[in-house]
Amino acid sequence: MIKDKLLRVIAIPLLGIFASMGAGLVSFSKQNFVTVFSSLLYFLVATHLCWQGCLMISAYVRSKEQLRKTIHIKLLANLFLIASFAFLFFFVAAYGWQTIYLTEQSYQPSVTFAAMGTIAMLFVTLVYEILFLHAEVDVDDKVIKQLDYERLQAEAKALQNDLDPHFLFNCLNTLSYLVRNEPEKAYLFVHKLSNVFKYLLINKQKDFISLAEEVAFLEDYYFLLQVRFDDAIRINKTIEASQTDGVLPPCTLQALVENAIKNNFFSEKEPLVISIQVNNYFITVSNAVRPKQYRSTAGDAGLSKLKTRYRHLMNEDVLVQETAGHFLVKVPFLQKAQVA
Repeated sequence: MIKDKLLRVIAIPLLGIFASMGAGLVSFSKQNFVTVFSSLLYFLVATHLCWQGCLMISAYVRSKEQLRKTIHIKLLANLFLIASFAFLFFFVAAYGWQTIYLTEQSYQPSVTFAAMGTIAMLFVTLVYEILFLHAEVDVDDKVIKQLDYERLQAEAKALQNDLDPHFLFNCLNTLSYLVRNEPEKAYLFVHKLSNVFKYLLINKQKDFISLAEEVAFLEDYYFLLQVRFDDAIRINKTIEASQTDGVLPPCTLQALVENAIKNNFFSEKEPLVISIQVNNYFITVSNAVRPKQYRSTAGDAGLSKLKTRYRHLMNEDVLVQETAGHFLVKVPFLQKAQVA
């Protein structure tokens, strides 16, 4: 709704007074004070009623769904109906006034008054339409932005990184072996595995998590890898305590570690060493490149999802630098103040 109270308070009296006097219907020199006062009051009421009628016509035209997509036709139809209604209404009002106050009636003052009132109503209608159009554009922009935001949020949530189902299957196989052969280690394995899934359940719907929590999660995840692969995989972290207050999307480090494992050959004799370093701007995860002989087509899926999440959540790119013997990924790193 347009707040037009001030416009009405000013415009209706001005139109009623000046149009009636300009058309020669009301004159201080020819009429006494009582006649002038009652006449002006009459035309003020008439102008108010005509104004209301024009607003109702505009609202009716605006409500027609078939005209919404053809703004020019809608505007022309609105102006035509407004002009027809206003001219007829003002003419009847002016001629009715003459019938009440004058012994002889003349069409000319009524036509003049109707013409002046109609022009004013057309101008007011154009003002209203411009305001409504501006308001509709603002609403449309807000709706589009909201829908776009919700779409991006939905996509971001859909891209939240769950553990690879193969990882869970392999962990269960490992647990089965430990239960039979190393019960104490099996207990610790179950504890770490439960921590991993607890982290996922609690944080997978969040956009950001502290680096301290992410590192703790990575430690549990790394323990599971060590039980499965012994010393074939090593993770070297260079993270200072002062840097753990920063934030990043959940499972970022786990996704990068998993990406390195999926795409590289490793063994106890030739372990895969994954280095993680943190500065004030980036987290870098790097490893030597030893491509597997048979690489899965889904090997880069986790990294691809991570890139998409960063674009959605932070409008930032994940940087990948790859040479013949080295693979490095740089992900932006935020301080808590930047997210608040």
